[in-house]
This record gives sequence, structure tokens and C-alpha cells, in this order.
Amino acid sequence: MSHIGLSEGPTPFGVSEKKQLSHDAYTIGWICVLQCELNAAKALLDEQHEQLPAAGKDDNSYLLGRMAGHNVAIAFTGSGAYGTNAAAQTAVHMIRTFPNIRFGLLVGVGGGAPNRPDPDDPFNDLRLGDVVVGGVLQYDMGKWKNDIDFSIESHLNKPPKVLSKAIELLQSEQDFGEGHMSYYIHQVALKAGKLRGLRQYRFPGRDKDQLFSSTYRHSSEADCSACDPAQVENRLSRDSDDPIVHYGLIASGDAVLRSAKRRDELRDAWGVLCFEMEAAGLMDNFPCVVIRGICDYSDDHKNKIWQPYSAVVAAAYAKDLLRVIQPQEVETMEAITKTLEKLSKDFATTGEAVKRIESKITSKEDIEILEWLTPVNYGLQQSDYFQRRHPGTGQWLLNSVEFQEWLHTSQQTLFCEGIPGAGKTILTSIVINDIHNRFDQDSTVGISYIYCNFQRSNDQQVIHLMASLLKQLSERQPSLPSVVKDLYNSHRVKHTRPSLAEIHEALHSVARMYSEVFLIVDALDECEASDNNRKKFLAEIFSLQSTTKAKLFATARHIQDIRNEFDGSILLEIRAKEDDIRQYLEERLLGLPSFIFKRPELQERILDQIANAADGMFLLAKLHLDSLQHKPTPKAIFQALDNLPKGNEGLNETYGETMRRIRNQGLEFQQLALRALSWITCAMRQLSTFELQTALAVEKDSSEMDEDNIPEIEDIVSACAGLVTVDKNSNIVRLVHHTTQEYFQRTQKDWFPHAQNEITLACITYLSFDTFSTGIYDAYEAMEDRLRSNPLYSYAAENWGHHARDSINLDLKITPLFKSQSRMEAAWQINEMKYPQIATPIWGASCWVTELHLAAYFGLLDFTKQLLSKYDMNSLTRLLETPLFLSARNGHEAIVELLLEIGADPESRNVDGQTALMHAARNGHEAIVRLLLMHGADLDSKDESGWTVLMHAALSGNEAIVEMLLEIGADLESVDKNGWTALIHAAMYGHEATVKLLVDNGADLKSKDKNSESAIDLAMMRGHLAIIKLLTMKSNEKCV
Repeated sequence: MSHIGLSEGPTPFGVSEKKQLSHDAYTIGWICVLQCELNAAKALLDEQHEQLPAAGKDDNSYLLGRMAGHNVAIAFTGSGAYGTNAAAQTAVHMIRTFPNIRFGLLVGVGGGAPNRPDPDDPFNDLRLGDVVVGGVLQYDMGKWKNDIDFSIESHLNKPPKVLSKAIELLQSEQDFGEGHMSYYIHQVALKAGKLRGLRQYRFPGRDKDQLFSSTYRHSSEADCSACDPAQVENRLSRDSDDPIVHYGLIASGDAVLRSAKRRDELRDAWGVLCFEMEAAGLMDNFPCVVIRGICDYSDDHKNKIWQPYSAVVAAAYAKDLLRVIQPQEVETMEAITKTLEKLSKDFATTGEAVKRIESKITSKEDIEILEWLTPVNYGLQQSDYFQRRHPGTGQWLLNSVEFQEWLHTSQQTLFCEGIPGAGKTILTSIVINDIHNRFDQDSTVGISYIYCNFQRSNDQQVIHLMASLLKQLSERQPSLPSVVKDLYNSHRVKHTRPSLAEIHEALHSVARMYSEVFLIVDALDECEASDNNRKKFLAEIFSLQSTTKAKLFATARHIQDIRNEFDGSILLEIRAKEDDIRQYLEERLLGLPSFIFKRPELQERILDQIANAADGMFLLAKLHLDSLQHKPTPKAIFQALDNLPKGNEGLNETYGETMRRIRNQGLEFQQLALRALSWITCAMRQLSTFELQTALAVEKDSSEMDEDNIPEIEDIVSACAGLVTVDKNSNIVRLVHHTTQEYFQRTQKDWFPHAQNEITLACITYLSFDTFSTGIYDAYEAMEDRLRSNPLYSYAAENWGHHARDSINLDLKITPLFKSQSRMEAAWQINEMKYPQIATPIWGASCWVTELHLAAYFGLLDFTKQLLSKYDMNSLTRLLETPLFLSARNGHEAIVELLLEIGADPESRNVDGQTALMHAARNGHEAIVRLLLMHGADLDSKDESGWTVLMHAALSGNEAIVEMLLEIGADLESVDKNGWTALIHAAMYGHEATVKLLVDNGADLKSKDKNSESAIDLAMMRGHLAIIKLLTMKSNEKCV
């Protein structure tokens, strides 16, 4: 059970010393899903209690306390999970941990279903910040059959009598103005005024409450700033901003409703007031009441501005409801566990009753397995990109002869080339959306897609890309395929990862479960090409296509090497159509100076000249339009239009002009933009908005974060003059296009020549903050809390050394690094946790890490030389890793050579008995393997599992190293503790070429492990068909 706290301090609301009660003391269960809902509940506690241990397998987080005279257990999933399944799972765990709970409160936010505005009484209208309380109607959006029908799954149980009576009593009090709800809301507002982290929990202002006509679609902008104000419904003003409580029906389903049309259909058919995603998972067998603060209108204009305040309003109503319920009344009710026991007439045991709720749950273990395959989720990118498209654009592609042929032909490939900025990625999102709309309800059709991105090279190696396809296809199955479970189980105990061959076999197996498979890959030109990564990825894709008759859709820029791979495929050129560009520009003219709208001919000229200069590039059209935003007169507009650079060659000139505009801003905004662009350009991975904001707030020689120095993300984006964008769903901040990155890589010395130095020092300063002076944390929960509370911690700890390695003339003579040993160890702990193959970590008060370990780990050669006189070259971390071990594992050849030359011990072993040579062989560092062998590293030594160097190389499929080791006499028939040879390892992990190499060098095909299983037996168990065929053929040859 996780501890829940807010970052402002241990007792942010001035509560007294915490009591600790028993599990049985808690009679009210309160369930919330969003962080803002949890914070709202916490803000209204009268006292907070100490945490209690959870029942077995309960992974809920709990906030315990007293509210309005009742002991309340507030459950929070902590995973960001939504839907009826998540709420059901939370409830099941809660009643196991707190068996005396009598009823539940499901408190949080929801989407409103407003009627037409009342011309006489504004208090009859449903407004943002109002509350809806009522019964639940379960519906299924997925079964919306046509324009007028939808599937109603069931009406669900009413709240228990005590709650129903309390709701009626509170309603009467509110009619006479006697409720305490407004007072509770005011209490939170006072706290919010003192705590920066709670400021958004105050009333946002009625001017931010806009109800658009149900026939008017949202613009493609993130907020409604570009939406037509004439489409806002006219509603009478209220004379008070106090929320109104509405009583009626709440519709609960497993998908977010973003359609005004569908909203109005359910409202008119059933009188629905509110939409949400959790209640239907509870109310059949979990006595509760559902309370929702209205935070949007369930249409595509929804945003999150009202969520925190609406969560407070809902929590305030819930507290007011508890106030009118006497604790003794609650005591007379039966505990939910006993209520479930009474269902035994219908179900054999209480366990069966619990399973009725759990049946709505996707297995937590299955989710963990899929996350283990890869944590990467391209769904967030799909949502971001599709939301950016202008409605109606891209239809030409879906209507094209080429697309229709691809769609209706088995095993067909459609390859779309296009110039930079032509809109290939947005068109890909349109294709993905179209495929989902056609086949989402057809479980026989598999759909998977990849968005290649130059900034994600670490998680877009071929093995990661194939794992993502496997994850996506597995997710669409009714239950997790056994081949995926077997893959997980075979690696879990050994703390290892599957090989590409194993992913290949599993992916082909899962893909064959479908009658049809769609594979969609965007931006192949951004796929890492070094080490033949892109070539291997395409080979894997084509192999999958050939065995499953999958349909492949791919896009790329004009690159001949990629084009050659698609010989014989359907080809289609992507260029932004002029009509689409004009539509795009018309939508965004509102951002230009007001004088433009007084002159229709000027608007037409802007549209004509930009569309012509764009020459099929949406990106160039955007940049040209942005360049007009601050022109003061029509003449200035004319001059700018007459000098617009055109086409692909105009991009560089346009980027240069944009940077000159940035340089002409006020000094502070100019510096903000340049620092932001330097971080985004040079970052080792994509940054979240919180990470970037924090990075830009770090001040030289500071010892803590000054929250008043954190810039707003909107100001950062504005200062960068259109070169930076934020993906709203994933919260990633990025450059507007791949060509922008390429431009800055070419011109970095002109705009931010010292970026790497400055980023390094910012990371080191951040890691030196006083908050890290406590050193390492032993508990994972504490580490997770540290990561949440310090947004830049993970990035800075993992990457400061990489930036230092790329810096010029950077002096790292900081003694000691990060100001203290404890801070340095806090920074090191993040890196220590990255290696799951180290199976037996030693927890303690210290990591034993030194500056020399850090320098060797990150490959900082000059810094390493400086530190050798200060530290023992064979000093150990708590995982018993030497500087030589760390540099060999990470492939830093120059440092390995330096350490060996001065006598570093090549035979030092980590906690699992592994040597530097083993890890170099495992990770494919051929030159380092040679160096270690030349300096006396033991070729046939074994680790704690009995694995030799040859086994480490074989299980990773590193053929060149396997061949080198065989040439110098590595023992082919050495066995580990399971009786496995190098051949068995290679066969198990699916490395066909390595298996052939070992067999050709005399490996014993008949060798069997402790379970009397041979290499071919274990290959059969893993489903490695090519290896089975190879070993069978080799076995037959030896019998002849």
C-alpha cells in the first residue's frame, strides 16, 4: 500500500500529529481516479491518519483520515487508469483491506449533458462547476449501432437507504440555503491561496465556461482560442458563482465521450445529466453513491481547466453528505463483505461474489507483462497527431485509387513518399483513425502502428519496434496469448530480456491469430539507420507480412535506400493539396492582426501567396503565417508576402528568419527561447513539459528550486515563435518538425554554441539541490515519490554525463561532484536501477559510488585521468562494480584501455559473479572483449549461475564475439547450473546464426540439461521454427 502525500510538506494543511487506527475503524470507502480528485479529498479531511498495511495483492494507494465525524479510507489507483474495470478493481481491493466498510462514495469529475439554455432561470442550466448526483445508466459506446441507436447495457442498483435518505435531507437543506458545501469550497480556496501546487483548485472564472452549439466542431487548436465565439450559446448570467446541485441520471461507459451529437442523443432519450467512466464497474455489488463535478460538456471542446475546481466541488458535496449522516446510522449498516456473503444463493462463495466485480477487470498480471514487453505507447502520439489535423483535410488520400486498392487487397503494401513538411505524419494519423473506425469492433482484425522519431532512437531499435508491434497485437486479443506469457515467464526468473528472435517468433504466432493484420509505419527516414537498424526493421516487417499476409502502409521522405526496399509496392506521392493548405490557413487567420479582417482582399492575398509559396508543404505554410503575426500595418504584410521563400529550399531561410525574430524579442524572452531550444535540440530523449520547465528554472549555484522562477509552458512556446509545440496527450514538448532539428544541428554553433556545457552544469546543479542530501532510498515507494516530486531528477541523473562527454572544454573539477557524497549517491541510484539482469542488489545506507565510477560509467576520459590519483582504480560500488566493469559494460573503449594499462583487475566480479569480460561479450563490445583478453581476463570463468563468457555472448546472439571466443579455445561444452551449454542458450533465445556457428564448430547436439532436454527440445518449447529445422538437419547429417 503506497503512502499518499502532496509535495508542499508533511503536514500541508496544518493537521495535528497523525493517529493510527485499525483497519476495522474505517467505515466509509471513498474512490477517486484522478490526482486532482485525490488532492480535493485530502484538502477537506478534518484530520489525517497514519497509513496501514494493505491486504495481499492490494496495490491501491490509500489516504486515511476523518471527515465530518466519519473514518474514511480514500482509495486511489495511482496508475492513471480509467474506466469501469479500474474502479471495480479498486473497490475489490479496498474491501479486502478495510473489511468494515459500509458503503462507498465515488467522487470526482464528469462531463455534463446540458439542455438548451433556460431563457428565464439560469439556475436550471447545467454549468461547469455544478454537481450531479444520481443513479447510473450503463451504456456501451462501442455498440452505437447507427445515427439513432445505442446500446444500453443496464440500469444499476440504487444507493443504500441510509445514503438515499441523506441525499434527500441534504437537498432540503440546500433548498433553504443551509448546506455547508460552499463553506467547504471556500476553505479549499483559502488553502489554495497559500499553496502554489493548489492554485488551480480555485474557481476558474465564469468567462472560461463556454457552451458551444452542438453542431459546431472544435478547431484543431489545443484550447478554444481559435473557435468561433459566435457559436457560443447565449445563457443568462447567474447572480452567484456558487455551484448548483442537480439530481438525475449519470451515464457510465468505458470510453470518454467527446461528441455533442451523441451527448444530446443520450440526454434526450434517457434524461442523462452527466457522463463518466467508473460507476458502472461498482454499483451492482458495491453499495455507493456517485458524485460528479462537471468539468466539461462532453464534446470535442473539452479541456482540463475546470477539472481541479470541479473535483473540489464534488468533494465538498460528499463531505456535506457525510455531515448529515450520523456515525451510529452507519454502524447499523452491514459491512459490504457481509452483503456479498448473502449473495451465496446466487454464487457459491463470497469469492465468487467478488469475482463478479473482478470479471470486469483486465488482469493486472497481463498488463504488467505487456508493459514488460515495452513501456512505449504510440497511442498518445496518435491522439496528438490526429487532433492536429484540420477536419476535412486528408480525405483525398482515403479516396485515392491507391489507398482503396491497398485496403482491399491481401498482403499489399502502400508506400507514400513526400517532401519534408508535406503532412505525412498527420495523414498517417488519419489512416490509422480510418482503419480503427472500420475494424475496431472486429476482433479478427489486428491493427498495430509505429511513429518513428529521431529523438527516440534508444527505444526505436529493431527489437523495441518489434516488441511494440507484438504488444499492440496482443492487446487486441480477448486474453493475453500464451506465447507472450511463456516468453515473460522464461525471462522473469533470470531477470533477462527476450532476444529479437524470440520477439520474432512470438509476433508471428500472435499475428497468425488474426484473419487480417494492418501494419502502419510513419517516417521511416527517422528510423535509426546505423548498424543496419532500419534495414533489419524492414526485413522483420516484410517477413511478418509474408507469413501473415499483413497489409503494410509506410511513409518516408525521398531517400533512395528506403525507396529501393519498396520495389513492387504501390507508390503514392504525398504533397499537401492547395485546397487543404487554404483550409488550414483560413482556420488560423484569426491569429493575425485585427486590421486584416477589415480588408477581405488582404485576407485573400495572404491565402493565395502563402499557399503558392508553401509548394505542397504544410510546415512552410505554418511558418509563413506565423511570420505575419506581429506585422503592424498592411504595408508590412505586403512586403513580407512579396519576400516569402518558396519550397523545400525556403525552409532554411524561413528558420533563419524565425530565429532573427526570436533575437529581436526583449532580452529575457530571447534568452528563454534560446535556452528552451537548446534543451529540446540537445536532449538525449524527448522532454515532458514539466522537465523542460524545471530545467529552465535551474539557477547557477542555487541549492533548491525557486518555484517563482518556473516559466509557464505557454510562455516558452510563445517565445519560440512557432518552432516548438506541445503534444497535449503525452505532455511532450518537441520541435515542430524533424527539419527543425536538422536545421539546429547544422547551425547550433550560431545560436547556442555552449548548449552542452550549460545543460551539463544545469543537471549537476539540480542534482546538488538540498532535497537530495538525504542520499539513496531503499524503498521503491520512496524512490517513486522522489521521482514525482522532482521532475528533472531522472533525466539529469541518467544524462548529465552524456552531455558532459559532448561538451567542449568543460571543467568538471567540482570537489566533490554534486557537493556531497550523499547527493552523488542519489544521482547514481537512478542508473543503478537500470540493469534488471543484476539479480541480487544489496540494499544499504550507501551505494559506495565514487566520482571515478561515474566518470568511467559515462565515458569521461579526461575526468577519469584526473581522478585516478584520488581513488583506488579497483574500488567497488555496492553492486561490487569496479570502474573497469562499468566502462566495459557501457562500451567506453578508451577508458577500458587506460584502466587496464595501469593495472586494473579484469577479474573483479559484481554481486552476481559476473566479470567485465562477460558484460562486454553480452553487450557486443568486440574491441573491449579483445582488450580484456589481451590483459589476462579468464575466458572460461563462470558467474553465479554458471554462465561462461561464451554463454553470455551466445544468449545475446553476438556472432562476431562468439566466433572470436571459439577461435581462441572457449569451452563449447561447459554447462551452467541448469545443465545448459552455449548451444542451448543460443537455441533458447532464438539466435539462428549463432546456433549454426556453434554447431559448425562442433557443439554437441545431444547434450542435455538437468531435465534431460536438449537444444532442439528447448527450441521446440520456445517455438523457434527456423532453429528446429536447422538442428534437425544438422542432426540428420551427423547420422549419415
